[in-house]
Parts: sequence; structure tokens; C-alpha cells
Amino acid sequence: MFKNVASQKLIVYAFDSTTNLPKTGDAANITAYVSKDYGSVTVLGDTSATEMDATNAKGYYLFDLTQAEINADTLLFTAKSSTANIVVIGAPATVFTVPPNFTTFAIDASGRTDIGKALGTAVTLDSNNVLNVSTKYLAGTSLTGRDIGASVLLSAGSGTGQLDFTSGVVKSNLAQILGTALTETAGQIAAAFKKLFDVASPVLTAVSVNQTGDSYARLGAPAGASVSADIAAAKVDTAAIKVQTDKLTFTVANQIDANVLDWKSATAPAMTGDAYAALVTTTYAEPSAVPSATAKIVDMIHYLFTKTRNKSTQTATTQLIRNDADNATIATVTVSDDGSTFSKSVDT
Repeated sequence: MFKNVASQKLIVYAFDSTTNLPKTGDAANITAYVSKDYGSVTVLGDTSATEMDATNAKGYYLFDLTQAEINADTLLFTAKSSTANIVVIGAPATVFTVPPNFTTFAIDASGRTDIGKALGTAVTLDSNNVLNVSTKYLAGTSLTGRDIGASVLLSAGSGTGQLDFTSGVVKSNLAQILGTALTETAGQIAAAFKKLFDVASPVLTAVSVNQTGDSYARLGAPAGASVSADIAAAKVDTAAIKVQTDKLTFTVANQIDANVLDWKSATAPAMTGDAYAALVTTTYAEPSAVPSATAKIVDMIHYLFTKTRNKSTQTATTQLIRNDADNATIATVTVSDDGSTFSKSVDT
């Protein structure tokens, strides 16, 4: 029986256990089962047995098998009849399946496979007893030198397994770099490579490549300008800058802004900006709650000022910090004293 192949049949044999004679006319009462690879016993999908021949094949019945029911290496077929004293067995009960088309191979007495079967057609040897496979067939397709041989020939084209090449040179493009697909925009990548390499003898250094055109102009130079000339000019400019910076001197008296030095005096410095405003001119609303342990420093300072300035009340167990109007509580502190240790909770 072929493994995992549809449209195959199971034969079972039914007989009377009292008389040991084959049982005919019992098709409607027989149920068959299968166990795949020693697994659970499962009833077959075909629940209607077919009697083969009540006269010439007494006791033999057929069941149709689905492809899934025979998808195993070892099959155990069992059956039973609802008729009293009738015993039904698989014929045979145990089946070891073979691969599909296994029996179509031709094997000689030495265990060799007929190559004609493998190639799909009869083959012959030439006058030197050599098989010229280039004239034979494999699965219905002519074999050529590009299919078998020490020097395998490639097929040019755009189909599956083909390459685009001319005279042995494979054409290439910038489809991917480092395994990632490129997104080409209006041919800019191709144009850049062409400008870089489309010279008779390119020497790829910043000084020797005289680049002109749009790509160079985008760097701030006019079309037709020379990279090497501009690099030389940049060297001159850098040297001139160094001469000037070497002349610079630094002293506290002439370099630190006078406004900074004014901080030493009692008068407010002539200073503006966010930092100065935050300390001198900006006012802040009274806090309505205790700031968190990770609050901004300005909120922490403001809360300390409020706690020191505003009214507070104290009982044996609770301290309250009131707001400036004395109409709401900003913070509540739990306190205790057992006669030897005074304890205060976190402000909440």
C-alpha cells in the first residue's frame, strides 16, 4: 500500500466463529478501524462496507480509504460486526506502506536501478559504451551541457535561475547594499556613481579627483570649480586664522563682563535674561501643597520660605501649615512624643 496516496482500498474477512465458515451478506453490519504508527484506533471514514462476491469471494468486504488514513509508515486495520458470533479481521491486518511510485522503479538482480526509468526514456550506449546524456531526457526535458558537466553553462535571461550577462560579464545594479534594499530617487545614486567613476584613470583621493557639476555645486562651490584648488585655499585660510588667534590674550580685568563683576557690589548688576529674572524680578504664587522629593529647586526653596513665614498650629499629634490668607492648610505633619523621643512625619 502506498503511503499518503488517495483512492486505495482495505480488504477485511468475516467468518462465523461457531461454524468457521465465511459470512456473506453482512456488509451493513461491519465497521472498520485503523491505527497509524501504533497510535489510537480510529474508525474509518467509510462506514459502508462493499461485499466483493457472495459466491466467488465469500466473506471478503472492501472499504475505501482516504489519503489521511494511510499517511503513516505502519497501519493496523481492525474490524467488527454487530452480528452475533461474526469475527472480522483485516486482510492483512498490518500494512507497512511504501513511498508513492515506489513500484515503478526497475531494479535488476544486482540491485541497480534502470537509468532509463530515472531519465524518463529508454537510453542506449554509443560505440564506446558511453552514455551521451546530452541527447537523452530528464523528466521529459532535453539535457544539454548546461545541465550536466564539469563546465556548467549558465543561461542568460530574466527568468528563474537565469542571470543578465553579456560575453561572460554579469550586469549589476545598486539593488541592495549590506542586504538592505535601496530607494532610488530620480536616478541620483546612479548619476553620482557615474560622475565619480566615469573617467579614464580615476585616482580616488579628495585632492586628485577634480569633481564638477551639480553634486559639487551643492557643497557651495560653483559649477566647474576645482576640489583640489579649494582645498589648497582652505589650508591658507586656516593658517591665517591661527595667526590671529595666537595674538589673543586673556586677563580677568579685560575679559570678564563688567556685569559679572558687579555681583561683588551691593548694587544690582545691569544684567538681563531668564536667569537674572528668575532671581530678581519674577514673582511666584504661594505653594498650595508640599513639593515632591524630586521637585525643582525653586519650588523647594519657596516651600521652605512659606513654612517659615506662614501661620502654623500645633497639637500633641498634628502640626498644620496654613496659607497666607489663613483659610486653607498647605501641609499636615504628624508628630508624637513618648517622653524620651520626639518624632515628626514627612510633610504631606
